[in-house]
Amino acid sequence: MNWHPLKDSDDFKSWVEQSHIKPVVIFKHSPQCSLSGLIKSRIESSLLPDFTNLGYVDVIQHRSLSQLIESQLSERHESPQILILHHGDCVWAEDHLAIDPDEVLAMLKQLNSPIGQN
Repeated sequence: MNWHPLKDSDDFKSWVEQSHIKPVVIFKHSPQCSLSGLIKSRIESSLLPDFTNLGYVDVIQHRSLSQLIESQLSERHESPQILILHHGDCVWAEDHLAIDPDEVLAMLKQLNSPIGQN
C-alpha cells in the first residue's frame, strides 16, 4: 500500500484539489495509539484499490494539519479516523473500531461508478 504523507496545508489543499478528479482517502493516525496501529494494519491488509489516493496524517507530528482538516471539512477530529473526499467535500467519515476497510472499498466503488459520479 502506498501512503502519501500529508504534512502541511499545501499538501491538504492539493489533496482536496485531487478529489475533484477522483475520490481520495485521508487516514488520521496516532503512532502512539495501539488501536490506531491496529486499524492502519487492517487497512494495509485490505483490498483497497490501487487507483485510490491514500493520504496519511500523523496527528502527533502534524497536529496543526489535523486541526485544519477538522475545521475545513467540519468533521470532528478523531484518531484513528478515515475520511473520503469527493469533489472537495467529505462524503464519508468513520473513526475508531467502526472503520471497516470493506465499507471504505464499497464507498469508493460507489463514488467511482458512473452512477456515483457528479
